[in-house]
Amino acid sequence: MSEHRTIRDCRYCFATWPILADDADYHDDPRTGDLARAIAQTVHEREDVSDAIIGQFMEDAAAIVGDFHYDENTWTITEWTNHIDTGYDPDGFHGVDFTFKLNGIDYVVPSSDMEPAYPVSLREFRKEEVPGE
Repeated sequence: MSEHRTIRDCRYCFATWPILADDADYHDDPRTGDLARAIAQTVHEREDVSDAIIGQFMEDAAAIVGDFHYDENTWTITEWTNHIDTGYDPDGFHGVDFTFKLNGIDYVVPSSDMEPAYPVSLREFRKEEVPGE
């Protein structure tokens, strides 16, 4: 049985959302923090990112960390591309804000108006966009 943990238990999340410290659930996984750091470093194009910046990417990391074997804990992000202003749609799919490769796997961040959008593998994105496949 897993222990109930809150944002206060994650230094990255607590640095980002201290007001929610005891209100929101958080399930600790060191790989998620490491992946969030890699995403933050890529997006901000620098190695020295604060805990608060890393915390902003914890939900993104949590959305995709399970795509990888539990022994995998080294994260390499390449080909990070912002498509918000260019209107690029990979393979003719619409509604993509960012594309990147994580450990050699293609990912997209779908467009979103008000709701949060989290990364998803391009393969899964294609399944969602093309009914019946």
